[in-house]
Amino acid sequence: MSIKKTVAALLILAAVAAVYFFYERPRITREAEEKKQEGYAFDLAWDDLSKIDIDAAGLQTVMANVEGGEGWKVIKPYQDDADKFAVQGIISKFRTTKPDRIIDDPDEDLSIYGLPDSTFRITFTAAAHSQTLIFGASHKIGDAVYAMIDGLPKLFVFPSSLKNSLLEPSDKYRDKEILPTTYDREPIKVSYSRGGKPIYILGKERIESEGDDDSASDFPDEKSEWKLTGPVKWWRADGEAVDKVMQGLRSLKVKSIFKENAENLEEYGLGEDQSVFTVQYGDGKTPESIEISIGSKDPAGDYYAVPPKGYLCSIPGHAMEKIDLQTNDLKDKTLVDFNVPDVHNWVLRFGDKTINISRSSDGDLISEAAGALDQEKVLDALRRLVDVEGRRFLSSPQLETAQSALADFDARFEMYGADKTLLAWIEAARMKSDGGSEIVAGRGNLSDGIFEMDPGLLKDWPDSIDEWLTPIKEETAPDADVESDGTL
Repeated sequence: MSIKKTVAALLILAAVAAVYFFYERPRITREAEEKKQEGYAFDLAWDDLSKIDIDAAGLQTVMANVEGGEGWKVIKPYQDDADKFAVQGIISKFRTTKPDRIIDDPDEDLSIYGLPDSTFRITFTAAAHSQTLIFGASHKIGDAVYAMIDGLPKLFVFPSSLKNSLLEPSDKYRDKEILPTTYDREPIKVSYSRGGKPIYILGKERIESEGDDDSASDFPDEKSEWKLTGPVKWWRADGEAVDKVMQGLRSLKVKSIFKENAENLEEYGLGEDQSVFTVQYGDGKTPESIEISIGSKDPAGDYYAVPPKGYLCSIPGHAMEKIDLQTNDLKDKTLVDFNVPDVHNWVLRFGDKTINISRSSDGDLISEAAGALDQEKVLDALRRLVDVEGRRFLSSPQLETAQSALADFDARFEMYGADKTLLAWIEAARMKSDGGSEIVAGRGNLSDGIFEMDPGLLKDWPDSIDEWLTPIKEETAPDADVESDGTL
């Protein structure tokens, strides 16, 4: 093929491509979109929706899609962020609901259909083009209602539920989130105070940088543990109790709005004795911390509160129950912290009795005084001492009785390392509770407090090491040779 023919072919190909991209492709897209819109009342570029105006018998709600990626806002009757799910719900309902019937030749007198002066209407604006759907009177047959698009010479018959959706209170479209979910932003500090006094402060440890500059990161590792940092000393936090607080965070939402401006709120428990809950984040996003003021219970069992946006609202009572904990509720009640492989010697003391167990070089548990031990029996007993926890902190009136009982303990368990260092210890004693029943009080080397313990901690320990000795197998003498006389 000559160069001239090649150039000509390329020019023709370019012309065909231009026709397709500049004429055919837009036409195909437009016709597909028009076909998609067939049978629906609205003819809008829904992806470019910028405003929704709802009017239900004079009750008006206006929402706008703010430029710059800020999302939907309610601009009337109040100004606030909009709940994106509620907004998408109303859009989807009107975008996807087809009329039951279309009347192309309605009577000229539209008043018989309750139109066009009805006060029930919704206007959608997209790409500078607005369309208003007006709802009129109920249809004589079925649960339906007449409607029309303002300016179009046709009527629609829609399910009455579409008109009823305009009656939703404007507060439905308000964003009810107070805190971002813990899945979106990870808190690094949570504090709760009442009347200006801290009840608890939870924090995550900073993780040292792996670099050579000896600097510390501001962001905790995902696996770092929560610690109680106030008002008590740096204390390990109970994982289940922290999970309970985080569950409360996730369900901490606005239920109802009572006042747009929170002023003179002492009658709602939001005076000097109010509680304050603060969550701090370490991801560099704004805001870095969020504070909620919490007052008294409302008649429905929820709580009055003032979130950062400044209005008086109620928050769920079940969320507050998870947040409203005391310092002792959040303390880790583990009495000892050791790994069994680190322990080379156990000393069990029961009154004037002492049982000493050691780990031999091959890993077996032995008694140097008595000999080999039944491994299964000993391990079953010692498992009770691994991460043993208290049930609850004893109250102040019980502490004097508990300290007296523990001075003459019923049992003390000591665990030593290979170098004879005392790694951990637990003491337990029986005592009478305030109600007169018998309980077990205990303490350990990790805790400054005294706890009520599981009574099983004192049960089924042996009176002596003899009960744990390996059973001696009795050797039976071999059968004597019996001479047979050949008879049966």
